[in-house]
Amino acid sequence: MQSIVSKFSKVKGTILISGASGTGKTYLAKMIHQNSEQKNEPLVCLNLAAVQETLIESELFGHEKGAFTGAYEKRIGYCQMVGKGTLFLDEIGELGLSSQKKLLNLLEEKEYSAIGSNKTNKFSGRIIAATNKNLSEEIKNGNFREDLYYRLMVFNIHLSPVSSDQQLVKKMIDYYFNIYKDEYAKHDLFIDDQCMDKLINFNWPGNIREIKNCMEFLVCMSVDCIREGDLPDWISPLKIKKDFFKEYPLAYRDALDTFEREYFNFILKRFDGRVNFTAQEVGLSKTTLISKIRKFGIDIWSMKKEKIEHANVKDRLILVG
Repeated sequence: MQSIVSKFSKVKGTILISGASGTGKTYLAKMIHQNSEQKNEPLVCLNLAAVQETLIESELFGHEKGAFTGAYEKRIGYCQMVGKGTLFLDEIGELGLSSQKKLLNLLEEKEYSAIGSNKTNKFSGRIIAATNKNLSEEIKNGNFREDLYYRLMVFNIHLSPVSSDQQLVKKMIDYYFNIYKDEYAKHDLFIDDQCMDKLINFNWPGNIREIKNCMEFLVCMSVDCIREGDLPDWISPLKIKKDFFKEYPLAYRDALDTFEREYFNFILKRFDGRVNFTAQEVGLSKTTLISKIRKFGIDIWSMKKEKIEHANVKDRLILVG
């Protein structure tokens, strides 16, 4: 990844980073910014999937007081906030067609206007966009503008799943293992060879994010040595005990509810409460998963690792999980 950072940190134009969830797109965008000429300028991040389509224009360009119902005060948009720095637009594949047109105009004209204002402002920042979708397929399906796609594709980086490179898996395991050893003051902790082999050969569907979470869990829960028996169930599955079902109600519907409650709690915790990603991984629709969350009263917010942080305008970095 360091060679990618070195090459693309010199790029002044728009960069598109594609790859599955958890492959390190946000991390790479940060590294490119921190090694570029804009490193002393703001890095401002916006997760487009977390913003209602009707609010995208206001978020990007800002609005004047009274520009629309509910606009009780003037708002500075991300384009002004970023100045000469880097605007990171995550999940750009989730952007609606009308908002795509506005973003295309921004990229082509390098200028924008706040909602309710006649003043045209110059955009001096650099945009890095990221997606976990195949935008070529989205174009065929009528969900993404072809002209915007080619405007974004000038400088393209594709991140493969981490499991395709066992050397990278080992590096990420060592990297996060050492970070959490320091954080939890467990400097003598080590991973035995059999356990390390199991970790390296696991397919890591959640990619780098899952490795990070797994290392924190293992370091936190271990004393002196991490062995295969210490691994989470999804890496090293446990055999079901013969008396497993004694804990379940006799009535089928009640037993099914008990299983589903435990299952959805487990799988949502595994993916940090991220509804879209969890639904995709387990093969359910987002609507079905949300109905299960409501049915069983599952608190997904307590599962989220990333929290929205508010800082001053220059240093503001917003991460929406």
